[in-house]
Amino acid sequence: MNNWINVSQSDVNKPLEKKVRGINVVMMISPFDVPVASRYGLNSKTNEFVVEFKYLASSEYTKVVDHADGVKFELGCKTGKVFKVLIDNNHFQTNGYDSVDVSIELGLKEALREINEHESDFTRAGNFSAIRNYLSHQTQVSV
Repeated sequence: MNNWINVSQSDVNKPLEKKVRGINVVMMISPFDVPVASRYGLNSKTNEFVVEFKYLASSEYTKVVDHADGVKFELGCKTGKVFKVLIDNNHFQTNGYDSVDVSIELGLKEALREINEHESDFTRAGNFSAIRNYLSHQTQVSV
């Protein structure tokens, strides 16, 4: 696993301007729901590519939830925050993608699709938006 890398808050916590009853309001995600750092790497034992997130307050029990073929999320039991995205390289490689880089990119895109489709399944919509912004940015930048 790589060292922790600070997450660019401008990439993840983008202000949302909205007009409410004629008044312009600017909203942002709570700092407790936005990852402050991330790291990633290949778990050689499970052949999973793991993207892990660190938060201001990040001490809680977690559970792993399957969401799509080849993609799992490790969520906080109390908060529902996304602590890890787990991408099963075996799944993507057995489906014709023999390059690890390609399977990681496809896995990140599949995770992003899952987040977009199932946002209401997660406890913290703000955290989910931050993770979606992070993954969107990562799929535009080489892994």
